[in-house]
Amino acid sequence: MLMRRLAIVFLLFGFTFLHAQKRDSLQALLKSSSGINKAQILFELAKLHGKNSPDSAITLAADAETIYRQSKNDTSLFLLYLNFPRVIASGGKADLGLTYLYKAKSMHSKAITGAKYQFKMYSALGDLYYTYLKRNDSSLFYYQSALNVATDSLSKGLTMSRLGLNYNELGLTVKAMEHYNSALGYLENIDRPRAKATLYNNLGILYEDDGDNDKAESYYKRASDMYRQSHNIHGEADLLNNLGILYDHQHKYEQSLETLGKLKELLPLLNDDLEDAVYTLNVANTLTHMGRAAEAIPLFEKSKIIFRKIGDNYGVALSYRQLAEAFYKVGRYKEGEASAMMTIKLATEYKLTRLIKEAYHDLYDIYGATHQYEKAFRYQSLYLHIQDSLNNKQRRSKIGLLEKEYEISKHENEKQELAKQNEIQKVQADADRVTRIALVSVLGLFIATAVIAIIAYFRTKERNKLLASQKATIEEQSKQLEETARTKARFFANVSHELRTPVTLLNGMLELIQLDAPGQSNEKMNIALGNSRRLQSLVDEVLDLSRLEVTKVVLNKKRIELLPLLNRIVLAFESLLIRKNIQLRYEASSLKGLFMDIDEDKFEKIINNLLYNAIKFNRENGWIQVEGRISEAKDKIIIQVSDSGIGISQVDLPYIFDRFFQSQSTGHKNAQGIGIGLSLVKEFTALHEGEVFVTSKHNEGSCFTLHLPIVTIQPENAEAILIDDDYAIDKIDFAEFPKPPVVLIVEDNEEMRFYLKEILGTNVEVNEAVNGREGLTWLKSHLPDLIISDVMMPEMDGYEFSSQLKNAERLKNIPVIMLTARASEEDLLHGLSLGVDDYIVKPFNAKELKIRVHNLLTNQNLRREWQSKPLEKDEEIVTPTIDKVFLDKIQKFVEQHSGDANLGIPELAEHM
Repeated sequence: MLMRRLAIVFLLFGFTFLHAQKRDSLQALLKSSSGINKAQILFELAKLHGKNSPDSAITLAADAETIYRQSKNDTSLFLLYLNFPRVIASGGKADLGLTYLYKAKSMHSKAITGAKYQFKMYSALGDLYYTYLKRNDSSLFYYQSALNVATDSLSKGLTMSRLGLNYNELGLTVKAMEHYNSALGYLENIDRPRAKATLYNNLGILYEDDGDNDKAESYYKRASDMYRQSHNIHGEADLLNNLGILYDHQHKYEQSLETLGKLKELLPLLNDDLEDAVYTLNVANTLTHMGRAAEAIPLFEKSKIIFRKIGDNYGVALSYRQLAEAFYKVGRYKEGEASAMMTIKLATEYKLTRLIKEAYHDLYDIYGATHQYEKAFRYQSLYLHIQDSLNNKQRRSKIGLLEKEYEISKHENEKQELAKQNEIQKVQADADRVTRIALVSVLGLFIATAVIAIIAYFRTKERNKLLASQKATIEEQSKQLEETARTKARFFANVSHELRTPVTLLNGMLELIQLDAPGQSNEKMNIALGNSRRLQSLVDEVLDLSRLEVTKVVLNKKRIELLPLLNRIVLAFESLLIRKNIQLRYEASSLKGLFMDIDEDKFEKIINNLLYNAIKFNRENGWIQVEGRISEAKDKIIIQVSDSGIGISQVDLPYIFDRFFQSQSTGHKNAQGIGIGLSLVKEFTALHEGEVFVTSKHNEGSCFTLHLPIVTIQPENAEAILIDDDYAIDKIDFAEFPKPPVVLIVEDNEEMRFYLKEILGTNVEVNEAVNGREGLTWLKSHLPDLIISDVMMPEMDGYEFSSQLKNAERLKNIPVIMLTARASEEDLLHGLSLGVDDYIVKPFNAKELKIRVHNLLTNQNLRREWQSKPLEKDEEIVTPTIDKVFLDKIQKFVEQHSGDANLGIPELAEHM
């Protein structure tokens, strides 16, 4: 042990000496160098300064960049843009690093080409988003892009491993394991111990998270061997930390301390405050768990000081939380209470929900031990509230059980029906055979065997009577089976209706919990909310089917121009298609000017279901084509949705519109659901007196064709057939303003910009920009009344654009509407935190957008008038009575429909 320590000290001295020697040598060379050589020396010096002095590194890199530009050395300039971001990101300037990578991306599309450079660029973007910006969605996108252009096994293996790490952090362990196994396949025959060690380490983390500690330990040890082979001290240190934590979880405390002791020997060589703080925290944690909390307290204090020194807020909060537990275990309750309260304060500030939950539990223990039962009960309730609300597994299991029971019942009915049909055919065949024998006997021996013929006739008659009796019995059984099926359908509908209220409450409470306790567990909350909303969607679809069965669905037809509605529905999928790397081909211009009497909600459900299926069963790098046109006879519209997906087998094709039908032949991993979507498509199309057809070949894609009769073509006076609605879109008039409002639209999609201009109309002066950078350039010389911005755009996205707007004194008071397909709670809160005035999620309602724009412009004008208006004394305040009128209308509607079992919040909201 002593010899190893001495060796490490010697190595540390040599490492420090070599680092200083390299810096001094480079500075000496810099004085006598010029041109490209000077630029390369400047860049090497920038790397040495990156972590501890990022500002100096930026200055050195800027000098190197200037030299590369002057010498027109595009390759060296590209590599500088590519490699420098990691240098300054380690010094806390990851956002600036992203700027350099976008420069590299721009160069690749112009001066630098080739799959090798493209792979490096995508990998660098994925690394920056994952390691420093903590954005798994963007990281996954760029790692997948890197995988698409990778040309060798090593590159593919490394990228697969990084994808697996992302998926494991998102809780998608099955996808993570798939990618890790693929990575092992690529790296198996390659002599790269460091890459294999990282992969084994990741597999150990996955198995530990999954509760399989034995496998986790096995992979950690394999990774440790690989790290030692590759002399990767940082990797070995991380591995020892993981093993120490694993042994602590297994209550093998002595092994944990022994493993962390090996890590302590590496700390002088690492010379890293973060590693020192993590080591100290883990040792103290193990000591606490093994009953030596008094020894752990000074170590927790030490880790807290180091974390605060390096600016690691999570580490500081975690140290306070572990201190609270240690103080409790040694009976220092006042200090434990203070530490737990400090944990809650810091965790709330930095949105660390898991630590808030654990601090609640610490306070519950402390107050219980000090007989402060009211406080103990309060914090126990807060703890359980967070703990219990995250798990809706039992509810999902019940729904899954209902679905399974229904499917089993359905298959059993089909089996019984088939058996009955076989029995009828068998009896009929027997009767035919006897009849033929009798006829042959009569024809051959008509005179001689008359008596035999008569006997055969009566025997045949008796058999026919028996057949008729059996047929009647079978028909009665068939009716009973049909009645049973109807009863089961009614039961399924009743269960769906009863589930609607608790599911709605579940959604609401999860959203409130997420607002009250944002932070580290936000990803788990998003998963819970996403599945809860999916459950609500399934319940609503089943309820729609139950209403169709009892003919309670009535179309709410309105006169609508078809093309803008279709544009809104189709283009709302654009962001999703980009993320899934699917190309959209869309053409429906021939429908321009066509007005039809349709139910907008039902029509949207039809198209949405067809598009969702096309995405769900598509392939990577596939395409979806949507085409809308008028038939040659001018009597109907034809909408086709085709794709390059896995297709439908010929066996399943006749049944795909049947209720609850699920294919048993597809092996597609996304083939989930209960077979409602396409059934609703068929039912809603039939209600519009239309038809839907499908053609498909297995593994070659599918094409769904929708035929809807044309009820009305727009007459010369279009206003005469617009929707008669107090809140119709044409009722919102921008001509009422003193001068036409000036609106800036920042959106990279040309068709979406055209659609937005159509919504706003001719009384608004609309200006356009294709990204945030172009928008800021336009704003230097103009001042609009309102800005509408997308989020996902090239060069500068909507978040960065909004941030710069709100930080500019001249521009910060301009109202901003953020328009995006990113509908998660995290995206919404992030957008609002930047100071945007409204956040509208695609697909959006044109009326809603126009009303919100009108309201913001009206409020802006009112504020301007109020600021310029002198204060008047004794101004009379008039109390509005609109609330009472509104409540009276609600009460009247509920009383009139009190006998309707289907009356719920959505129906009430739609009426009001």
